[in-house]
Amino acid sequence: MTSPKRAFFAVLAGLALAGCQTIREEMPTAPSTSPTNVAPIPVVVVPVPVPVPTAAPAPAPGPANPGPTNPAPAPTPRPSSPPTNPGNTGTTVRIGAKVYFIERNGQILPGSEHATECQVGDRIHLDATAKDAQNLPTTTQGLPHWTYSDPGLVSVSGGNGDWTPVMLAKHQGTISVYVEADGVRSNTVSVSIH
Repeated sequence: MTSPKRAFFAVLAGLALAGCQTIREEMPTAPSTSPTNVAPIPVVVVPVPVPVPTAAPAPAPGPANPGPTNPAPAPTPRPSSPPTNPGNTGTTVRIGAKVYFIERNGQILPGSEHATECQVGDRIHLDATAKDAQNLPTTTQGLPHWTYSDPGLVSVSGGNGDWTPVMLAKHQGTISVYVEADGVRSNTVSVSIH
């Protein structure tokens, strides 16, 4: 227990003991007719200060383009892997590949789905979906295999066996990517890195 609390309880206990003394006077048996002077007790109302929340200081602005030396940003939402329809085992006839979104400094760039350009340091989230003859998502028999035109431009996490790999743009240039599964090749996705 802290010292102020201990002192408070000690004073409270002392007052309780002082107030619990045996009364040794005789109590009157009849009401007194003489007026007694009762002095009013002054009451002072003291307002209790209420803490007012203050705004947090604005964060310091970061560099305009931190480049690829940035630490890996917090994970961002990704589509479930694999993006298939477990109830549909129809033959794969088409695979659609696309840029799912671009991530910059840990934030998804609005409107970046199907993007064709990004900056060095951006994370390019890819997505592919296998479809059957009715153009419905289907479960492939094999795993996806991604091919990158210039792997030196990016570092890839996820990669083969993953329907949603992520490329970290390391150098300027243009990279073209496609995926194959069950002998079917997707469309080619190209991204220019500035």
